[in-house]
Amino acid sequence: MDKLIGNDILILHYIIKNSRASELNQSFWKDRYYNDNEKSIQRLLEGQYIEYKEDYFISLNKLKIDELKNILRSENLKLKGNKSELIERIIKTSSLNTYQKFIKKELVITPKGLELVNNTDFVLLLHVGALGYPCDVYNYYLANKELSKVDLIIKFVESKVTFEKEIYTYSNNASSYSQLSDVLIKYNAKDKALYYLLKSCFDYLSSNTLDYSTGSLKLFKEQVKRIDFYTNRIKILLQANSDLKNNLTTYYNDLTKIYTLYYFTNEEIESLITAFALKNSYGVDAIINRIYKRNKEQGKLKYPYEELDKEIELYIQQEENLLTEINRKEKKKGFFDSLISFILQRK
Repeated sequence: MDKLIGNDILILHYIIKNSRASELNQSFWKDRYYNDNEKSIQRLLEGQYIEYKEDYFISLNKLKIDELKNILRSENLKLKGNKSELIERIIKTSSLNTYQKFIKKELVITPKGLELVNNTDFVLLLHVGALGYPCDVYNYYLANKELSKVDLIIKFVESKVTFEKEIYTYSNNASSYSQLSDVLIKYNAKDKALYYLLKSCFDYLSSNTLDYSTGSLKLFKEQVKRIDFYTNRIKILLQANSDLKNNLTTYYNDLTKIYTLYYFTNEEIESLITAFALKNSYGVDAIINRIYKRNKEQGKLKYPYEELDKEIELYIQQEENLLTEINRKEKKKGFFDSLISFILQRK
């Protein structure tokens, strides 16, 4: 069996793009994945997933549009059209002598390679969405081939989020869930995409980010309103798929069981997301005002202004103590050091 790794699979997806992308000169290969592309290509060649072959379209597609037009211009041919149209016109109507020098043996996908590409499209999607390293994604796929692509993607991202929660003090899980919804839409799993957009909101509002924004209503409101990025996408998704509204109650109930929202009641979070999705700015402000007032009355604000003021006073005092210590050390300087300082100040 071929011993391919996830980076090999990603290279396969880039080769099939038949463009400059297939030159594999992107910085992430080394900077992010630490991959030796030459070894990857060798493994793919040995496994007969790719081969070297003259391909007019691939070679010409690596040229710039101006270069393609120069070829057409040399034979007085029409210059209008997009890049693909220009290439097709060159191949069909130009003399081979005018563009032969641009034709090289290119890496092309074999039928075996194409089958692997079709079975692993999620490797590319999760790479583009920065949701997983190709090696991790491919290994997860090899260990869970019985799963559908949608279930595989969801389980992989959820396991990644769980892992990051365990090792990092703070991880941007809300963003990961939002990116996951983008991938799910590509698989037409719009019901699950809606669920993960809602989960983005819950995850963000349950994080400790808000703890440092409770010093004033203004700060608190600014932080809460950041979920607008997710709720706007919820609105767009529901407008295009109105039947998904029937799932909202179930999703809200599921998510309230998963998350502990320190500053929000279950009813408040549902009203808040709904107001955001409806673009009801007055309603959003009114709901946040009530939430902040209730938390303040209940003494739940973790960093009110009084505590912030004390922290600032302590910081100022520490600075003053440091300056006093520096001045004390300056006075202990010998005559020679003082003389040098005096001379330097006069210059």
